[in-house]
Amino acid sequence: MAKSYRICLVCRQLFQPINNKNTSYCELHKPKDTRHRVHNKAYDDTEYRKNRKKIKELQKECQWCQTRGSTQNKLVCDHIVPLSRGGSHHIDNLRILCMQCHNKRQGRDHR
Repeated sequence: MAKSYRICLVCRQLFQPINNKNTSYCELHKPKDTRHRVHNKAYDDTEYRKNRKKIKELQKECQWCQTRGSTQNKLVCDHIVPLSRGGSHHIDNLRILCMQCHNKRQGRDHR
């Protein structure tokens, strides 16, 4: 049987499919399989979603640096006491931080 070649939809290069899955993309551009991704159920809580919505309406800027956020530095909801250390989704345990401050804060105890 003749070997078949395909054109990658991203880079437009010819490639030979290894198997029948994702035969429209070369190895470099094949999509990641997200079917088996583990979802963190702690953040799928209705109380958290409700309180996150409330606090985003109340606090329009980062609590540390007072920036209003942008497309490159979005505002996110942060747990003051992390869930892994016994924190809760209560509104008193939530605050708004920009992504830069949130990344600085991760793994540390800051109030």
